[in-house]
Amino acid sequence: MILAPVGLCGMQHGDGEILSALAANAAGIPFTLSTMSICSIEDVAEATGKPFWFQLYVIRDRDFSKDILARAIAAKCSALVLTVDTAMLGRRERDIRRGFTLPPKTIREMITGSIDVIIQASRLRDGSRKVTHITEVVGMEGEVVTLQNLIVFEITGEDAHGKIIGRHRSTGIARPRFWERAEYFGETGRLAQALSSAEVHDNVGNPMGEVRG
Repeated sequence: MILAPVGLCGMQHGDGEILSALAANAAGIPFTLSTMSICSIEDVAEATGKPFWFQLYVIRDRDFSKDILARAIAAKCSALVLTVDTAMLGRRERDIRRGFTLPPKTIREMITGSIDVIIQASRLRDGSRKVTHITEVVGMEGEVVTLQNLIVFEITGEDAHGKIIGRHRSTGIARPRFWERAEYFGETGRLAQALSSAEVHDNVGNPMGEVRG
């Protein structure tokens, strides 16, 4: 039995995570500190004086992950608990009943930290369904999630039966922000090939960008 990670535990009490860790120690069970804790790793380590487990979310910012893991190691955390389900927030009935909500900026930061690409499919006027946009989640500017299209579906006409004719076209971005992640999984070759094969050039041989000139 362990005491599982509880995010924002410090909202219930200023020293919520510290008190939880002390209670777990008293019960002789491991305590797991959440990435989303209010108390810092260092404060919990100093207050308890015993090793504890640390829970890490899989997020896109690898520098953040390396930094917080280094802090966990320095605090002598004895185990790492990896959480991979933050790309989609769950429907938490208790939170809904109690009116608990996270600040919009926090939700946006969680989205940008866990999602690399959005694939949008739409129904066209002829009734067919097409992938119309492959869009990269770039990050945050202030409180706004910033995006950039990598591939778009461009309508070029209709056939004699009214069916849409079109093509998927690269917007000219050859090295998206998640390139390093593709490199980690050994997929840069296929990613580069997919983007290159979708390039469309203008009359003078230059790749077309986001808007066709």
